[in-house]
Amino acid sequence: MPPLLKRASPTLPIRKELIDVLSNLEKRDPDVLGSVIVRSDGLIVASALREDIDKDLVAAMCTSLLSVSQRVLEELNLGGIESSIIRGKNGIIMTIEVTPDVAIAALAKKDANLGLLYIELRKAAEKIKEILSKM
Repeated sequence: MPPLLKRASPTLPIRKELIDVLSNLEKRDPDVLGSVIVRSDGLIVASALREDIDKDLVAAMCTSLLSVSQRVLEELNLGGIESSIIRGKNGIIMTIEVTPDVAIAALAKKDANLGLLYIELRKAAEKIKEILSKM
């Protein structure tokens, strides 16, 4: 992660670019219900979640999910984390590492096409990485 992102939030133009990436993710995959970009400390970089969803809670849970997933992979000698998928009875959450300190997570409908979701989330992660590199 760029050092500035560790110390401060992205500037308004950069935050708008990041929110645009999240909004476009929902346009490209209609099964996406919302998305968030989080730092490894659990703080939100940008989000496109419905108002009835606690953004801070989602960010904290995504960070915990990635942390636990990373630990499992390390213990099993399977390498570093790239992505994580949890499928519940009512929906899916997929997370993808953008940088070692930033991740993107998407909430999706329970019958979402996982292949399409992964491809679109990976594209969004690459765009986010490009935007953050400007900081």
